[in-house]
Amino acid sequence: MADLNTEVHAVSADFLVRTIEDASKTGAPLVVLRINTPGGRLDSTRKITQAILASPVPVVGYVWPPGGQAASAASSS
Repeated sequence: MADLNTEVHAVSADFLVRTIEDASKTGAPLVVLRINTPGGRLDSTRKITQAILASPVPVVGYVWPPGGQAASAASSS
């Protein structure tokens, strides 16, 4: 399981990409992504999205806790 409980930025994107890569290397059956983010950088969001789409391991994402959010990333600078 991986938590995205911060703004989307380069560090959080790198963390999630590494998590997905590690899951593939270790033969994990899936990656669970728990999301609570106000959004953030568009380039970092794209990096995360590309890693999810390219992953040989299924990635399941859900918004948590109750009242949490998965808001839009919009800034590219």
